[in-house]
Amino acid sequence: MVAPTLGWDRPNPTLGWCRAGSPGRDPRGMTTTLWIIDITLIALVLLQIRRRRLTLVQVLLPIALVLWAGIAYVHSVPLGGDNALVIGGFVVIGALLGAAIGFTTHMSTTDGRVMTRAGVVAAVLWVAGMGARLAFQLWATENGRLDLGRFDFQHAISNDVWPAALVLMAGATVLLRVGVILTRARRLGVDPQPSAVTGDVRA
Repeated sequence: MVAPTLGWDRPNPTLGWCRAGSPGRDPRGMTTTLWIIDITLIALVLLQIRRRRLTLVQVLLPIALVLWAGIAYVHSVPLGGDNALVIGGFVVIGALLGAAIGFTTHMSTTDGRVMTRAGVVAAVLWVAGMGARLAFQLWATENGRLDLGRFDFQHAISNDVWPAALVLMAGATVLLRVGVILTRARRLGVDPQPSAVTGDVRA
C-alpha cells in the first residue's frame, strides 16, 4: 500500500510516493516562482492601504496571481474521502476572509468614481490570510514535511490536496473581496465597473 506525498516543488502529481510505515515528502523547499507569487500576494496590501480609484489593475492583479499559482502547482483536485473536507474547509476559510476584507474596506465616491482604501482590519486580515498560506507551505516543505506526510497517510488524504486547497483558499479570498466591493459600489449609486486606468492615489 502506498500513499501520495507530492512535494510543493514537484510539477508532476504522479511523482513523490512513499510506502506505508515511512510517510514523508520531497525534502526540497519552495521554488523561486512560489516565493514570488506568495510574497506578491502579501505585498498587494500596499496597494490597498492608500485611497485609490477602483481600477481593473486592482481587481485583476490578485486574480491573475492566483491563476498563475493554480496553473503552476495544481494538477489535480482530489475529492475522495477526507480530501473533500480539506478543500471545503480551506475554501470556506478563504471565502470568509474575503468577505470580511471586502466589508471592512473603506469606500467612497469622488466625481462619480469609486474610491477604496483598506482600513486596519482589512489590511490585517489580508496579510494574516496570505501570510498563513505562506507559513503553512514553509512548514509543509521544511520541518513539518514528515509530520504532514504521516497525517496524510493516517487519514487517507492525498498530498495533492494541499496545493489545491491553498490555491482555492486564495482564490476564494480574492473573488469574495472583489464581489463584496463591487456590490457595495453599486449600492453607492455609481457604476461599479472599475476604471481601465491606474487611477488617482490620494492620502
